[in-house]
Amino acid sequence: MTKEKPSSLNIVHGTVMMLFLGLIYAWSIFRAPLQAMFDWTLTQLSVTFTLSLVVFGLGGIASGKLQRFIEPYAVIRISAVFILAGFLLIFILLNPEEEIRSLIVLYLCYGAMGGFGIGLSYNAILSTMTRRFPNKVGTVSGVLLLGFGIGGFLLGGLVDVLLGYVPDVRYVFLIIGIAIAAILATLSGVMRALPEKDSHLNEGDVKSSVQGEPLSRVVRSPTFWLFETWAIALCTGCLLIVNSAVPIAQYFGAPAMAGLIFTIFNGAGRPIIGALFDMIGRRNTTLVNTVVMLSGSIALAMSMFVHSPVWIFIGFPLLGLCYGGSSSLTSASPNIFYGPKYYPENFSAAVFFQLLPASIIGPLISSKLQETASNDQKYATTFLMLLIMSASMMVLQFALARSAKKEALE
Repeated sequence: MTKEKPSSLNIVHGTVMMLFLGLIYAWSIFRAPLQAMFDWTLTQLSVTFTLSLVVFGLGGIASGKLQRFIEPYAVIRISAVFILAGFLLIFILLNPEEEIRSLIVLYLCYGAMGGFGIGLSYNAILSTMTRRFPNKVGTVSGVLLLGFGIGGFLLGGLVDVLLGYVPDVRYVFLIIGIAIAAILATLSGVMRALPEKDSHLNEGDVKSSVQGEPLSRVVRSPTFWLFETWAIALCTGCLLIVNSAVPIAQYFGAPAMAGLIFTIFNGAGRPIIGALFDMIGRRNTTLVNTVVMLSGSIALAMSMFVHSPVWIFIGFPLLGLCYGGSSSLTSASPNIFYGPKYYPENFSAAVFFQLLPASIIGPLISSKLQETASNDQKYATTFLMLLIMSASMMVLQFALARSAKKEALE
């Protein structure tokens, strides 16, 4: 195999592909035109997004397994086939006269095939790029994840424009499917595996001699599960706010656009926390993220005593920053903890075990708290639960540091 020198162009290619994979977060733009075509409820449509997230995690696991046998670029091209085939079948099989069958088609073709295809590429791109830049794992992860995060907004805008020219949403699915498949097939050529090397390891994070711990051993590590629990608490807490950012802002007298502050800082947090990871190490960056989360939670809790939008403009940026940063930490940490050799599998497992519970628990708690809240303190219980999650993160942070130190000495 020819030794290929990593370059910034690789990062550009990877970021562009991740941007198009951000389609998974653009789902909401399809809801209105689909409801205009079919008599489906919001609950029925929401299953599509939930299914796509779950299967996205499974696609990441499959990607990690496949990369043991084939090149990452081949995995990405397989994912392009899944996405194109899924969207092509939507174009062919969606029929307003057959609503039940069409709903099943949407679940299988967008939710399952599309989610699985995106998961395949997501893992392959991040795994390849973090191993190409072992001394900049956090920074590279952050840049790629920024692309993935803003991709949903850009593709959502593109879909909105297309719907203005092509009223039939089925043609929009076809156009988007072709575009994503073409980008992945064209740019994936740079995603080739490099000879394995020792990754740069920050002192105190992990055993300095580790080249690779297989997933079968990783899942028996207390450190792995402590980090997963820490991340689940973070994501669950932030999802309490994500699902209601705009109404929360309006309730406290801020404009609806203030809800976007969380989203903006969510994107910014990915490269910022990623770069911090490279500078001060996993342990210190995790602590910083925890403190930021707790500070943002306290700021929002203050609004229960002083009804003012000021606390929204303080709390939302802090929570968005740490929420985005959690993605970079999840991407970079498996490389530091368990080495690069089995990184694709370990990374996919870390994402899946966080995504599944957080995506179910967060929205469920959020809806229940708001349903039972009084009108005069509508979000008091939400902010209280956020504080509980933040406090639990602080406890888990110290347990995680002790566990990682113990494993490093073994």
